Amino acid sequence: MVLERYLADLALDSRSTHSRGRDIGSLNAFFHAVRRHGWDQSLPANATFYPDDFPRPDKLLPRALAEHVMA
Repeated sequence: MVLERYLADLALDSRSTHSRGRDIGSLNAFFHAVRRHGWDQSLPANATFYPDDFPRPDKLLPRALAEHVMA
C-alpha cells in the first residue's frame, strides 16, 4: 500500500522524530478533512494512520547533575 511505503521512506529520513511525526499527523488530518467534507468518495476508510505508525520519541538523557557539580 502507498501509505506503508510512505512510512518506510519517512523512517529513513534524517530529520528529527518530531518533524517526521508532524508530517504523518498533517497527512492524517488531511485524510480526516477529505472524509468530513466529502471531497473524494473514493478515499478508503482505512486510509489513516494509527498511534503505532508515529515514530517513537527519542529517549532523553538523564537530568541528574554530576556529584562534583552538586558539591
